[in-house]
This record gives sequence, C-alpha cells and structure tokens, in this order.
Amino acid sequence: MDVARLREQIPACQRMVYVNTGWSGPSPVSVTEAIKERLDYEMERGPTTEDVLESGREIQARLLEAVGQLLNASTGEICLTENTTEGLNIVLNGLPWREGDEIITCNLEHSSVLVPAYYQQRHHGAVVKVLDMAPDEQPGAYLDKIEAAVTARTRLVFLSRIEYSSGLRLAG
Repeated sequence: MDVARLREQIPACQRMVYVNTGWSGPSPVSVTEAIKERLDYEMERGPTTEDVLESGREIQARLLEAVGQLLNASTGEICLTENTTEGLNIVLNGLPWREGDEIITCNLEHSSVLVPAYYQQRHHGAVVKVLDMAPDEQPGAYLDKIEAAVTARTRLVFLSRIEYSSGLRLAG
C-alpha cells in the first residue's frame, strides 16, 4: 500500500492525520470529481429523465459487482445503506425477536449498537448482555468472554472488529 499516493488522493490528509471517519470523512479527489460529474449530468439532463435514471441504475449495478468482488459475495448478499447506523438498525429490526432471546455486545460499542439493542429488550423482551471489556484487553481474553456469554438463547452477537473508542481489535 502506497500511503503517500493515498494521501495525494485526500488533500486533507496532506496536512494532517485524519482519523475521524466514523460519521464524516474527507473524500478522495477521484470520488469528488465523479460526484461533480454526476451532478453536472443531472443538472443538464434533469434528475428524473429516463436516461439519467437508467444510468443511475447502471452505476449501482457496477457498484454492487465491485463490492461483491471485494467481499467475495454475490450482489444479492449486499445491502447498500446510507451509513453504518442504518445497517445496524436493519439487522436488529429485521429479526423476529422473542422474549428471552439474547443479544451480546460490549461496553465499548457505539451507541448505534446499544440503543437499538435496548429497544429490542424494551419492546420484545430480548435480553441484552453487555460484556465488560477493558480498552487494553488482550484479544484472546476478549474472545474468551464472548464464548462464555453465548447460550442456546443467543440470537445475535453484535461486536465491532475494531472498537471505535479504543482501537481494540477483535482477534481473528
């Protein structure tokens, strides 16, 4: 990976280390140029004309194919969302929860996981198990705690690969 080349594509990163990409981050030059081209196209042709709508569908199909190749998944296995929070809510609200079903997460998780998990607890009787993890926890201990918490009633284990608050990495 050529870090200098990546920094060239993101002008904000030429002057600073930018790590807050959780909700908004600087776009690469190529992305910004593509967005400008698309907006110009829609401005000239009209955003709801048939050719503009069709080209939008083609762009989305190419995007799904590219993401599928990156993740080794079929396009039917991919759901494009506005952001991570929306995706988490789709998962949490898309399961048929029953009283006593368990959701396992940890104290280091973002509120985008915790709030909808507690919603399922309040409205459907799900049990939310919040594992106590220290930011300096060894990845092996992290996995041991998860394993110990899983029961026959566990329906969902909701943990980040890399915790947003500390950078703690889940082993694997």
